[in-house]
Amino acid sequence: MSMLTFGPPIVLDDGHRPVAPPHSLLNTPGVVKPTKDHWLSGAAVYPYPEDLPGEWDPCSSGTSRTKDEGTGVESPNFASFVSYLPITCSSMSIGDPEEFARRAEIALNAVQSFSVERQLSQGTGVVTNPFLADAAHTLTAAGATATKPLAALSYLEEEIGETGKQGMIHATPPVASQWFDQTREDIPLVTNLGTRVASGGGYQGATPSGRAAATAGQSWVYATGPVEVRLAAVQVMDIKEVLDRSNNDVTFRAERYVLVTWDTQLQAAILVDWDT
Repeated sequence: MSMLTFGPPIVLDDGHRPVAPPHSLLNTPGVVKPTKDHWLSGAAVYPYPEDLPGEWDPCSSGTSRTKDEGTGVESPNFASFVSYLPITCSSMSIGDPEEFARRAEIALNAVQSFSVERQLSQGTGVVTNPFLADAAHTLTAAGATATKPLAALSYLEEEIGETGKQGMIHATPPVASQWFDQTREDIPLVTNLGTRVASGGGYQGATPSGRAAATAGQSWVYATGPVEVRLAAVQVMDIKEVLDRSNNDVTFRAERYVLVTWDTQLQAAILVDWDT
């Protein structure tokens, strides 16, 4: 009996092109801002007053005529950081160096939001920016007890409502999938009240300071004020700068400066049991 063989497998010119998640932080409308300012050294944010309006009777007298002076505002500082992605191969196998380096840039653009979400939610030790899970967080009324997804969403909306302003919710993919049915990648995630929701893998593992980590089937999710991200252009060094002549390997790194700022007035967390 004869057998038909086809020889060694071919190498496809291009593999499965990485694509950014449709509802990640960087794909959430209003998050990515223009980069015209000189922010590479970081930024201090000059915030608006956090107080809610008071009520006053113009016909009042005595001490009742005194109006509140309000609370002071603090200007949080945010340092920029570099997000990068490497690709390494032998210089004898890469073919066109520019095309090879471009693959690192394509991959970085696809997974960039994961890095930004992780820095925003957990900090990475690279910079000392405020982050969602740091010691400044406050828990919702449900506390650290694992809550069903829809109830958790209500608690977060309550925390946002108490600020009197628009907020934003940050959720892991399994929690977001419990909140929304039949989503489309061209339609942003918003709650019934219009609150924007960012969903990404970079939020996974973000445990509030002093609290127990989520177990299997659970995730910590957060509500904050608005988030803004500024992205510099991607930079990749020339092959002359990355060639290791001792072994002829080249390592291209696609990298860019990133600045993440957010309204730290609201910083609420709740533990969600999405496996219910």
